[in-house]
Amino acid sequence: MEKKIGGGEWQRLKVLNEEIEIALDIPEGLRFEHAMYWILRNHEGTCDLLEDLDDRTETLTIRTDRFSTYAILYTTTEYEQETAETCFMHWLILAVNAAGAAVLFISCRRTKRAVWIIPGITAALSVLLAVLGCCVLDWLLVAAGCAVMGIEIVVFRKTDRIKEEHNS
Repeated sequence: MEKKIGGGEWQRLKVLNEEIEIALDIPEGLRFEHAMYWILRNHEGTCDLLEDLDDRTETLTIRTDRFSTYAILYTTTEYEQETAETCFMHWLILAVNAAGAAVLFISCRRTKRAVWIIPGITAALSVLLAVLGCCVLDWLLVAAGCAVMGIEIVVFRKTDRIKEEHNS
């Protein structure tokens, strides 16, 4: 910001004598019901975090006595950050666990090695998908899938023991 008084030279304003209040419209794409907003002010290499002074979701109000570079910062709740991609991750983990459980159920009747290989591969894939996801539900689905396969392993091992006892 520059000023000129009468016929004098243009002068660059960096600091005001007193604070002014500035209200900015928050862009529609950045408006969230439970978001918290701040302004980051960079004045000659020094950064300050300025809090929003109003309670309106469509504006961000600050007080400042400096002409500087400003940026809008915000944070939202996990619920508002959840996207279709995250929901897709839930379904993908569920599909991997269901496929692993089904393959385990079918193949355990043919080979005993499947009892250890299939759950290991399924658990590794599920954990990888949960790491790529961003929600607690991802990890709950991994745990549930591993628990189901663990129960299957116990049931198949007991069934094998009973068959071996009857065959001997």
